[in-house]
Amino acid sequence: MNPPLPEVRIQHMHQDQVQKMPPNSVLLGRSPHCEVGMFRVGEHMLGIEGHPEFSVAFGAALIRSRRERIGTRESERALESLQGKSDGGTVGRWIATFLRGS
Repeated sequence: MNPPLPEVRIQHMHQDQVQKMPPNSVLLGRSPHCEVGMFRVGEHMLGIEGHPEFSVAFGAALIRSRRERIGTRESERALESLQGKSDGGTVGRWIATFLRGS
């Protein structure tokens, strides 16, 4: 994971999430709302709960389109969380490096 980041900002848009790590896995990232945010199993399997591929604009549009299901208060809270930058590009490079085995 180069460059290393002390905190990673990517979007999480999920209803379900990993609750228990697979056997022989290593936790790589977590947050208060997602205890198993990123993990690996060996050198060939990588699991990521967030969506580094989502731009901030896409995430905002997705939240707005789901406002009725999510609820107004939670939607507004989610939209506020999108303020600032996304580390999606960096995480994408980490994924590519992992898949290349470098």
